[in-house]
Amino acid sequence: MLLIESGVEKDRMSLPPLLIKESVIRDGAALGTQISEYSFAVVMFVITLLAMSFGVYQMVIIRRIRRGEDVSQTEEIETEYEKSVPDLAAAAVIESDLYPPLPVGNPNPVMPQPTSLMPPLPNGQLPPGWTMEQWQHYGQQYLDSLR
Repeated sequence: MLLIESGVEKDRMSLPPLLIKESVIRDGAALGTQISEYSFAVVMFVITLLAMSFGVYQMVIIRRIRRGEDVSQTEEIETEYEKSVPDLAAAAVIESDLYPPLPVGNPNPVMPQPTSLMPPLPNGQLPPGWTMEQWQHYGQQYLDSLR
């Protein structure tokens, strides 16, 4: 820096060069900023990648067709599936031989007779919602609460 007054040099000083730098973001926000700034480029990259993958797939299919290979594997898959799935009608016959038919039970089963440890059943039947095990343990309390 040079100070001149009335054409006379008064002072001289050297200064280091001044560099102006853009602030640099160095974290996850940087990636977000770059993607938002270059979103068109990212979309074009993805489209190009998909197009190239599709092109390679088509080249493989065309090569198989020219060689005379069967491109459709439907028949092969069907035969493998038929081999792996058992015949359901034959399986039903085999199962019926293994398990004898169940006897048809009485739809109204007889209540078990109370034992000496259980209090007597009111009206000869359990109260609604009770099981025999509950009655055996808590039936006497229930009868006492009714009195």
